[in-house]
Amino acid sequence: MKKVWVILLAVLLAGCGDSTKDVSCDGESGDSGDGWDGGGEPGDWDEYGDYEEIVDWEDGGDTGDAGDTGDTGDTGDTGDTGDTGDTGDYGPVDEIWIEIDYSGAWSPQSPDWSFSDTPGWGPEQWATKYETWPEVWDLGNNMQVIDDHIGRAVAIPFDGTLQLMLGFEELIGYDSVKVRLEGRAYDCCAHVDFNVYNPWTMVGTLADMAQDWTIHVVELDFDDTFFAVGANAGVQAVRVEPSNSALSLVRMRVTIYNPAY
Repeated sequence: MKKVWVILLAVLLAGCGDSTKDVSCDGESGDSGDGWDGGGEPGDWDEYGDYEEIVDWEDGGDTGDAGDTGDTGDTGDTGDTGDTGDTGDYGPVDEIWIEIDYSGAWSPQSPDWSFSDTPGWGPEQWATKYETWPEVWDLGNNMQVIDDHIGRAVAIPFDGTLQLMLGFEELIGYDSVKVRLEGRAYDCCAHVDFNVYNPWTMVGTLADMAQDWTIHVVELDFDDTFFAVGANAGVQAVRVEPSNSALSLVRMRVTIYNPAY
C-alpha cells in the first residue's frame, strides 16, 4: 500500500512540472477559456461594441446629437396696422365724432347732441375755451325748425348760416376730417348748393343736394389742415351756408380720424 501512494505522489509531481497538462496544482480550474477572470478573451465582449466607446458612454461622454427637428416654418407677418395716434393716458383711438340732430328739435339752437364714446374726449373737449358744451349759432338769425317732407329739420335760407362752434385746445394732431350732412333742398323745383368750411382756417368745399322728398347724404373729406389744434388755435367752427336756395338739414356729424390729445 505504501508503494502505491509513492507512485501516485510521483505522478502528481510530474504533472505540475509539465505546462502542457490541463491540471491545476493550486486548486484552480486552469485555463478559463472565454472567462474574464482567467485572463483570456473577455467572453462575448464584442457583442457590445468597442470597449473604449462604452467607457466613454459610462463617463458621460458625447451621447450624440438628438437630430435636427427642423424649422416650424415662417408664419408670416400680421401686417403693420399703422399708428392710431398718441392719446396720452387713454390709449390709441381711431376716431372721435360729434353729431347734431334736428329730427326732434324745437329751435335752431337746440338740436339733439351725440358724441363718440371716447375716454378723455367728451362734450367739454369739443367745446370752445372756457365752455363746457359745444353750441350751434344762427348767424343770420333767420333759420327755423320745420316739419319738412323728410321729417323735422332745420331750414337754412340762402342768406343764412348754421355755425357749429368748436374748440381744440387739447387736440395735438389728427390725420383727417369727415363732415357728413343729411337733408335735402327745401325748394320744390331746384337743388341747393352750399358751402361747408371752417372760418378760422378758411378750409372748405362746395356741395349740393337734390330736392326730391328723400333724405340725401353728403360726405365731405378734408385733410389735417381743416382744424387748427393747440392752445393758441382759437375758436373754430363748421359753417354751412347755402348759396342759391334753402337747405333742410336733418343732421350733421363731424368726425376726426386718428386724433392725438
